[in-house]
Amino acid sequence: MPRHAQSGQANLTTILLLLGLVVSGVWVWKRLSPDMQDLIIDQATLKRALGDKQHQVRGMAASHLGVIGDDAAVAHLLAALEDDHAYVRSSAALGLGRLRASAAKDKLAYVSKEDWDQTVRSRAREALERIR
Repeated sequence: MPRHAQSGQANLTTILLLLGLVVSGVWVWKRLSPDMQDLIIDQATLKRALGDKQHQVRGMAASHLGVIGDDAAVAHLLAALEDDHAYVRSSAALGLGRLRASAAKDKLAYVSKEDWDQTVRSRAREALERIR
């Protein structure tokens, strides 16, 4: 068989495989409830927003991750407790409190005593009270 024909078959196979993946992905997505679709989109957006350049965006994302109520956000919020900006750290503490994240107790206890910002220390104490 000429080399050109083999290349054409490989391209066709690749296209059909990708088309099958897209169709099956859409099929699965359509079977999720609208609430589940919204949750997936919200979490992905908020987790990405935690890396934003603007501290206001990072802080709002940290706060809203706590509202969603998914324990998968705990690791991201723990990382946000070490942000350079106090607003982000206080929002992360608030989010952890909303999640009642018992895995964050030690870190929140440390932040409640050692953070240089009074608001962050206060939010960390509030979070600890919600967790207990």
